[in-house]
Amino acid sequence: MGVESDKEDLVSVELTELRQRVAKLEAIEIDREKKKQKDVESRRTQFRYLALFLAGLPFIFGIILLMLNRPYIIQFFVPENRTCGLPILGAVIVLSIATFPLIRGSLSVIESGRHTLGMLRIVLVVIFLTLPALLLLFLGPAALLLLNSPLGSIK
Repeated sequence: MGVESDKEDLVSVELTELRQRVAKLEAIEIDREKKKQKDVESRRTQFRYLALFLAGLPFIFGIILLMLNRPYIIQFFVPENRTCGLPILGAVIVLSIATFPLIRGSLSVIESGRHTLGMLRIVLVVIFLTLPALLLLFLGPAALLLLNSPLGSIK
């Protein structure tokens, strides 16, 4: 009887130790999941700010350019340039607004495990939407000035 109760006590101790190890492993796994969730949340916040920054970049540069060289930017609004100037500004606004949801959508692609595809999508959005918006903003007034100059009129 004594040997059997010692075996039961030994099994009980081993079972308790095993339960403690499982509890520690579960706690470690929970900590890993919490850390992973914080990383995902951090990435979402970063992409939200990236999308806002890239969508707002033409507006930011437009304001800076307006402060630095007002007569240049005002070419969009001069009465003889309005037929071309306002559509150019409209295109800048549309391209900038379209940038935001496309970059936010890239986050879901990246979260699904296709990191390279998501980053490629961001690069393409910048190349095909943000850069053209900036070019229209920077070079639009120059084109309008050329259209109204004596050199720009064809006779």
